[in-house]
Amino acid sequence: MEKLLTPATLGLLAAVALLAYLVTRRGFFATTATFAASENNDSEWPLVWVRPGSWPCLASPNRRVRVYWEPPVAETVAQAVLTAATRVDEILDEVFPRLRRPRLRLTLLADCHHPRQRVAMTGFGLHAMVDTADQEAWLASHRAREFLFSAVPHEWVEAAVALRLYWRDRKTRWVGEGAADYAAYRVGLALAPEVARARLAILAERLGPVTGTECFDLTDFRVATQAQPGKPTEAQRRARRGYAVSFALFYWLAERRGPAEVARLLAQAMGGSWPTGARARRAFERALGSDGPALTAVPLAWVAERLQEATRALPAHP
Repeated sequence: MEKLLTPATLGLLAAVALLAYLVTRRGFFATTATFAASENNDSEWPLVWVRPGSWPCLASPNRRVRVYWEPPVAETVAQAVLTAATRVDEILDEVFPRLRRPRLRLTLLADCHHPRQRVAMTGFGLHAMVDTADQEAWLASHRAREFLFSAVPHEWVEAAVALRLYWRDRKTRWVGEGAADYAAYRVGLALAPEVARARLAILAERLGPVTGTECFDLTDFRVATQAQPGKPTEAQRRARRGYAVSFALFYWLAERRGPAEVARLLAQAMGGSWPTGARARRAFERALGSDGPALTAVPLAWVAERLQEATRALPAHP
């Protein structure tokens, strides 16, 4: 036994233990993941890697949000984006107080520098193309508000869930998508009702026409690969419904059991040293009880009613 416990062996065991701790507790891979989404996403356009480390940067007081901007994007625009993102951060802390989200990097790109390009960069973050011809108009546009008050909260929450659940169990996507869309809805309710309303309309479109007693199995919700741009496959059309179903489940639980219960459920589903889909399923099934739908057979008509309820709960158009 003493021969086996050599300094080299002990060092290797310590390194493995440290890596396991970082992965399960600290969101280690949040700093090494790649987020390559772009507003310019035509698959035929060239992919360009951007490294914003040398660009000017602003950070929130808690250092959880950083905003980089590419000149000629104005600093005033970056400051406005940081202020909005900081408020989003505060609301997400209220919605899911126990959710450990990775630090967020927002990058503002000058559209004049990236014509017909898909942009990607290393590290977790999101980026937006700023219309440098009229930056104030861009800041007030629906596109910018949708980015700040829908895309940012959605992707930020989903990233936290993905780091704990997705890579361990592919059948947990409903947890991440449901939590992410519910969080974005709460942000929109507080800061941008028109953005939340637009997102609900997208979810309703993805749900599609509802007839009869058709149901959806959330535990088998996966994102299907699109065969051709602009031509979704049948598998993808079915998968798109999962976004609406996932949100409806979280919304119903928040309305019937209370927002605090939803936060507790998510924390429970992601708790422990090795969270799994089975753990998440048991937690949510107990909360749904006898008056809620079964996770394996959520009626699509029930989902459509929840989307309508959520829309009516938003403030009316000014």
